[in-house]
Amino acid sequence: MLLAACDASMASAAPLQFVKQRAGISHTLLVDNLKKDAKGVPSFDFTYTQQSGGCKYVLSGKAVAGHEEVDGKLELEIYNPQGPGGEQAPAIMTFYAGEDNFTLPVKDVLKPHSVTYLKLLDATARAKSCDKKADRIEIVFTKTTR
Repeated sequence: MLLAACDASMASAAPLQFVKQRAGISHTLLVDNLKKDAKGVPSFDFTYTQQSGGCKYVLSGKAVAGHEEVDGKLELEIYNPQGPGGEQAPAIMTFYAGEDNFTLPVKDVLKPHSVTYLKLLDATARAKSCDKKADRIEIVFTKTTR
């Protein structure tokens, strides 16, 4: 579903660090320069790190909210997913950085309490990652530290 959303004000939050341990691998996501441009399109810089033993795998880039302009109006990609029991969950916004995909809650898009990160791994990326068997990175970060 596409909806016009968010004001066009510039805003920037302090860097956020999300950390999660899973299957012996430490996953860290640093979100920085979280802001909206003059048209109201949110974006952020990110650094994702996996660490396990002597392995360290790092990805970084800039993620921009999915959007398009229709008849001179900005429309952002906003979805209302189903939560447990089929009830409507809070709205989320999708961000893209090439093959990296993120979703953040619309309510807290400039100060998120959770971020979902998804990236499909080709053979080259899988060989560099700390989990050589995984065909994707799919992780929900919910706990933040500063």
